[in-house]
Amino acid sequence: MLVRHRDWLWSYVRRRMGAELRRYEASEDVVQDVLRKLIEQGPAFAPQDDDQFRRLVATIVLNRLRDRHDWVHAAKRARADARGLDPLEISRIGVAAASVDQPSRAAERAEEAGFVNLALQLIDPDEAHLIRLRDWEGLEFAQIGIQLDIEPDAARMRFQRAVRRLGGMIKRLQEGDLHELAPDLPPAG
Repeated sequence: MLVRHRDWLWSYVRRRMGAELRRYEASEDVVQDVLRKLIEQGPAFAPQDDDQFRRLVATIVLNRLRDRHDWVHAAKRARADARGLDPLEISRIGVAAASVDQPSRAAERAEEAGFVNLALQLIDPDEAHLIRLRDWEGLEFAQIGIQLDIEPDAARMRFQRAVRRLGGMIKRLQEGDLHELAPDLPPAG
């Protein structure tokens, strides 16, 4: 499926990338990065059709470009995008602890991690960043508030909303509900 959509994806990325972002990376690099992450971190499910696949990838691309745009405009913003999220770190969304004694649980845990990583690429990049600050870096809400220039209570509320959205996106992915992604995208054909 990836090979069949490669040319469409390159064209889509080139149309969506502004000249400013092109100074920092080539559209082909964005395509390769998105597809690599999808293969390495994505869940073990297949979209129902070409339209679902394109909507899924287009949403990931748009969020990747938004994230890169934010990085370009805010150099102080350090991201940990290359690291995959361990679902044990976000137990608030209902991902249970794993037993190392059970191979079937390890496979289930890997699938859960795939859904979490993919969902993080599909939600708003600012929300994903907030989840990473709290769950990966272990920052307190006061520290997050300082970084984001907001009050600690506001950081806590934004984090709770972000986790709910992440949980909702995971549920949508698990149910195969991808048609609402990238609504401006014309159907494959």
